[in-house]
Amino acid sequence: MELSEISRRSLLGTSVASVLAAALPGWAKAAPVLSLSGDTAVTFLPGHRLATLGQGWVLVTGGLRPGSQRGDSRPNGNTVAYLINPATGETYAAAPMQVGRAFHALVPGPDGLVYAIGGHASSPVASIEAYEMSANRWTFAGELRTLRGEVNATFVGNQLVVTGRNGGFELVRPRLLAATLTP
Repeated sequence: MELSEISRRSLLGTSVASVLAAALPGWAKAAPVLSLSGDTAVTFLPGHRLATLGQGWVLVTGGLRPGSQRGDSRPNGNTVAYLINPATGETYAAAPMQVGRAFHALVPGPDGLVYAIGGHASSPVASIEAYEMSANRWTFAGELRTLRGEVNATFVGNQLVVTGRNGGFELVRPRLLAATLTP
């Protein structure tokens, strides 16, 4: 079954783990890590980011490691990633990012991947990595010219427009995007 064949309607009343296992080979051992049903409150780490994926899924990434605070001179970014299915209220652990990040940008790309850009690890980060839901993996996708914490970004055509701490803006065409789309 292709992920594109799965609709939000088909997920209702179905085990999300079984749907993921059937549609996405990398999810064969997926199990919910928490549920949003009832009075359960979910707290994500300060500095996390989220983006909408296909079929209504939401990807939540990064944030400050416990014990770190926004005002720290060297906030410590986290590699965690979760997938939330709002239709069922379940949350699943996704593959961790390659670089710990907090206050980064998380942007869906025109190629169907989601890009994590810059942010803070133990210092500002220049790397870009891309998440592919169907394989549940992160792949290095390029570098910013400037180390940037507290990043904002958006795609304009095939390029990212990136702003953030350390001033100005830059245009970046991620390597994975350059390989999959024609100019």
